[in-house]
Amino acid sequence: VRRQIYREIEILRRTDSPNIIKCHGVYEKPSGDIAITMEYMDLGTLDSLLQKHGTFNESKLSHVASQVLNGLSYLHAQKIIHRDIKPSNLLVNKNMEVKIADFGVSKIMHRTLDPCNSYVGTCAYMSPERFDPDTYGGNYNG
Repeated sequence: VRRQIYREIEILRRTDSPNIIKCHGVYEKPSGDIAITMEYMDLGTLDSLLQKHGTFNESKLSHVASQVLNGLSYLHAQKIIHRDIKPSNLLVNKNMEVKIADFGVSKIMHRTLDPCNSYVGTCAYMSPERFDPDTYGGNYNG
């Protein structure tokens, strides 16, 4: 768990994008617990917003998807792979700005063809190819 926290802190410090949650500070409590202060997103997660208000119309969905894709494009350009994109890891504010959060299982790629040799993430949000050993690690690009 501690390694995931340090990875998340490193990634948050490396990123500067309107579609990635901002980190304002990191503090270690006397107990040894680590606290990360982040940008406030008043509507919470996309998951809780969908549960409360139901599905989005096409226009709102397009707006949300565009922001998520812009955030992922930025991360990939920085050689960061999130590995757990799902509604509960996307934060939303009252202006419907969507920001990617929760980088605990993310990976910083050190080489262009660094293989992802682990199954990490949330199964319900993984592509079917992720479960095919002939594709994953070979031609898999997700």
